[in-house]
Amino acid sequence: MNLKLNEWNESCKYAEKVCETLKDKGFNIKIKPYSMYNGSKGIHLQIFDCFGNFFSQYATGTCTNVLDMKKSIDRMANRIITET
Repeated sequence: MNLKLNEWNESCKYAEKVCETLKDKGFNIKIKPYSMYNGSKGIHLQIFDCFGNFFSQYATGTCTNVLDMKKSIDRMANRIITET
């Protein structure tokens, strides 16, 4: 099941806050929503180099509720910190 619109908006706002935290740590990062074949949505956390060129991205996967989406965003943020 897809997230409802209000859940999706809350997830996107949370992802933006996490990106701001990562920017404070020196990462050039943006969110990019994506959709799967069945309409389920997820969020890519995209990393860019110092010249603004795409470097890599981490996907949350699709989630059925806000809590799971926030947990997935946090996991991806931790991966970004430890892997890049």
